[in-house]
Amino acid sequence: STLAVTAFQARNEAREQRREAEGLVAFMLGDLKDKLEPIGRLDALDGVGSRVLSYYSKQDASELTDAALSQRSKALSLMAQVADARGDSQTAVKLYRQAMAGTAEAVRRNPTDAQAIFDHAQNVFYVGEIAQNRGDLPTAEASMREYRRLALQMVALQPDSMKYRMEQQYADTDLGVVLFLQRRFAEAVTQFKDALATMDAISTADPANDGYRKSVAESLAWLADAERAAGKYPEAIAARQRDIALLESLLGESGSVDYRQRLIPARTAFGNLYADTGQRELASAQFRAAIDDADKLSAVEPNNAKWREYGFYAQMALADHMLANGRPQDAVAPADESCAAVQSLLARKVPIAWGRAGMNACWAIRARIALATGQNAAALDNARQALSSALAVRTSDPVADRFSVAKAYRRLGDAERTGGDANAAIAAWKSALTALPQSGSEKPAEMDEHATILRRLGRSAEAQQLNQRLFGMGYRLREVKGD
Repeated sequence: STLAVTAFQARNEAREQRREAEGLVAFMLGDLKDKLEPIGRLDALDGVGSRVLSYYSKQDASELTDAALSQRSKALSLMAQVADARGDSQTAVKLYRQAMAGTAEAVRRNPTDAQAIFDHAQNVFYVGEIAQNRGDLPTAEASMREYRRLALQMVALQPDSMKYRMEQQYADTDLGVVLFLQRRFAEAVTQFKDALATMDAISTADPANDGYRKSVAESLAWLADAERAAGKYPEAIAARQRDIALLESLLGESGSVDYRQRLIPARTAFGNLYADTGQRELASAQFRAAIDDADKLSAVEPNNAKWREYGFYAQMALADHMLANGRPQDAVAPADESCAAVQSLLARKVPIAWGRAGMNACWAIRARIALATGQNAAALDNARQALSSALAVRTSDPVADRFSVAKAYRRLGDAERTGGDANAAIAAWKSALTALPQSGSEKPAEMDEHATILRRLGRSAEAQQLNQRLFGMGYRLREVKGD
């Protein structure tokens, strides 16, 4: 009897110690992590995850309770997050997959537990996001489709939960982005429409929630871009109008710089839609409004590289628009300002991801201005610089990169022709045709460039077929190309 009582007391003490330990683990993964994250100390966050995993490493994973299994997976996800923030995506994806194995087991044990499905879905998403950032779009698509399936499962279990309805919206958007990057524009439009429908319903249920309204604007922005890429201009313009009206309303109510920041690329994109469809004055107005917003933000914080990036592309869009409409002198000022901005950032060795692409745009716009104003030697020099730069640019869209190279060759050929070297011009135009991607859907502006290259090489009938498709979409030739 004495031994039985002693064993019973020891078991109770062990259970109590385990409850206390798991309570401490819960604190480390909850309140402590939430306090450390805003500080941004990766070593501290990594330490939390490591301590938790060290505790669970002494126990058989198959015998962990549901709560312990969840905490172990959260610790793995936290360490994956830290690894990803350090740029070690290889380690991050391994940790996320380990975490995903744990959350999958939790779902197997409790298939109707919406929170367990939610936790699993987060790991599925991050594995897909890392694959997307690496350019592994098939893996990313598979992950985002699974994420969407899990989101729909959450909503089916708890249809009144805004948290899970938001997951559905995120999943539709994330899948749409992957499809967009694969240039499956019609499919992307469908996904973005689904995301917008979900977000509109959520926002209507709680119209005072600014976060929901901002998510509506984000869905509209993605939808507008996909509609434009698919050549659906009336739909793209309607979506972008709603996007900008909503952002303007949110800015007026809050005065937050976040909404003004979002307005800059939104107005630039809206201006491009108007330019594509030949509405020149409306395009100019949107580009200038975007530049004005960028200037207001730069006055608040001149060293914000993101704001300067948005301002750069707005200025570049205005310069491009002036050139496209035969007004090269009006293109000089915005081109000079935008190029000075990117050059100043590069001179200060600020690590900006868009620096190489920005300089490529600068060389190209300078070549066009020189060509349009009769400065043949400068046009040729800048065109060569633009080609060299385009060949070095690598983005998440390899098809767009190929078109950038093709356009650089075509403009070099134009400069060679103006300079009187017909053979060099033809050689450059042939290189432009060779550089064109052999597969992948063409956006309207890319189709326009394709037609231009064909015309340069005397293949007018093929070029005319492309132009007929463009005019059927409502696209109007944007650039004065000297045909």
